[in-house]
Amino acid sequence: MIFKNNSDEFISYLSDASNYKGIADELFIPESYYELERIIEECGKINEKITIRGGGTSTTGSSVPDGGIIISMEKLNKVIDFDLGNKTILVQSGISLIDLENYLSPFELYLPVDPTEKNATIGGNISTNASGAKSYKYGSIYNHIEQIALCSLSIDKALIKNTYNIDNTNTKTTLKNASGYNLENNYGYLFGSEGTLGVIEDVKIKLTDKPENSLMFMVFFEDDNEMLEALKVIKNLNNIENKSPAYLDPCLIEYFDKASLTLLSRGIPNIPEQANCALWLEQECSNKEIDDLLDLWYDFLSKQIPLITDTITFIDPASKRKFIDMRHSIPEYINEKISSINTFKIASDTAVPDDCFDEHYRFICNLVKNNNLESYTFGHIGNSHLHCNFIPKCENEVLLAKKIIDAINLNAISLNGTISAEHGIGKLKNQYFNRMINQEKLNKMKDVKNKFDPNFIFGNGNIF
Repeated sequence: MIFKNNSDEFISYLSDASNYKGIADELFIPESYYELERIIEECGKINEKITIRGGGTSTTGSSVPDGGIIISMEKLNKVIDFDLGNKTILVQSGISLIDLENYLSPFELYLPVDPTEKNATIGGNISTNASGAKSYKYGSIYNHIEQIALCSLSIDKALIKNTYNIDNTNTKTTLKNASGYNLENNYGYLFGSEGTLGVIEDVKIKLTDKPENSLMFMVFFEDDNEMLEALKVIKNLNNIENKSPAYLDPCLIEYFDKASLTLLSRGIPNIPEQANCALWLEQECSNKEIDDLLDLWYDFLSKQIPLITDTITFIDPASKRKFIDMRHSIPEYINEKISSINTFKIASDTAVPDDCFDEHYRFICNLVKNNNLESYTFGHIGNSHLHCNFIPKCENEVLLAKKIIDAINLNAISLNGTISAEHGIGKLKNQYFNRMINQEKLNKMKDVKNKFDPNFIFGNGNIF
């Protein structure tokens, strides 16, 4: 086990990707379950607060300590069991998405949720009910987990180890949501718990066959109204009459505003100057479907997209990989820039019901347009879910950015939406969380907290 009690020696563990900063007395990095459980027991005896840390990629301060100790799961990152026949894998919760992806690559299996940050851990993904670009088709990580082993403490400080079977039936909710505990589904409250209920030791994942191939398109719009109308038609593809054996079935629908397109143009040179925004579409398919799907997509898009001749198609693996890398570089650029100017991330993570999205989208666009701040809006528009990110340069801009995000969050709440579709509440969004849910639901969440963590040791400052 690695142990440090001089905060100068673990300064990197005191902040996350949002650049939110905290304090802690000690850092523990256990290398076995035995060591992990002894740490938990010893903390229980003296009511020491515990913050669990995975990859440190959280954007809401959830992995940042508010006093007490840090337990980093980085060494508990092994594959425990792999069942190729049943397409399941049992892993320690500290395994990163990229290490899991690399392990599964020879077997043509994967976890299709596809969060942007590949250094994030499985435990961290469960703790925030993470999702990603492909959530349009595959839902959140909740839809792909079969079992979770959790360590917690009883009221008399005794260690409790339980394995919970997750009955998720691979269904998606109508509103993408990572705000507090999911109370509607079987053990759903473990997803989005943000380290407040205990420590996830290991996880059994249901895997999906990796598709042979895929098609990707970038389609551009000069006008927001044209984009919104095209989006509605794309999301209604299942109701379009089709006589071909191939059919249009996007796994993701992503959005980029003008500023985000400017960042993308550093690596994608064919982005038209007149484009005000764009949609990125991808459909997974077999190799033999490629030609038919190309014809179907071009025929469909030519009827929906005014700038159809500017559409960029990605077919070969190298061009698709390059584009995905560029897509991921947008949040990386934002995180690096906020760190360099020593501020913390000021961003929205809102989602609203589909029938309210146009109103919410225009509300965001008007705020961005009417305030002269560096900002980037992009995200999972197929799920009516966008991220609006501000990079303030001075204290006045910080105050203005916070005011804008406050308005965006309150607008989402007024439309029966969520303030956090995939990043959780952490310590940065508590005030909005309390305004978003009613007292009855909050009391039920607190009942769950009391059941699993009656001494309030885990995840101090998160959610509540």
